[in-house]
Amino acid sequence: MRALRAVRRAQRVVGGACLPQAVALATLLQTQGHQPALILGCRFSEQRTWTAHAWVELNGLVLEPIPTFEHAALATLNEANGWEPSDMNLREPTSR
Repeated sequence: MRALRAVRRAQRVVGGACLPQAVALATLLQTQGHQPALILGCRFSEQRTWTAHAWVELNGLVLEPIPTFEHAALATLNEANGWEPSDMNLREPTSR
């Protein structure tokens, strides 16, 4: 996909983390008439720390400007939900 290659090429020149690159990719795809979804997720690493990641999904295909380990999706942003996070299932922390 040309948009994904373009974002990856730009990253080699200007750097950047997954979130700005995923936002750029989603924007490029949307301007080309596609309906991408920006996904925000996390995972618990082997080092016992939480890591965050952002990627784009388009018609069931995962597009990652920066490929990494699998992360659990926390929020999906797309045109249908007004580009606002949905289904985050946030709860109050429980005391121990």
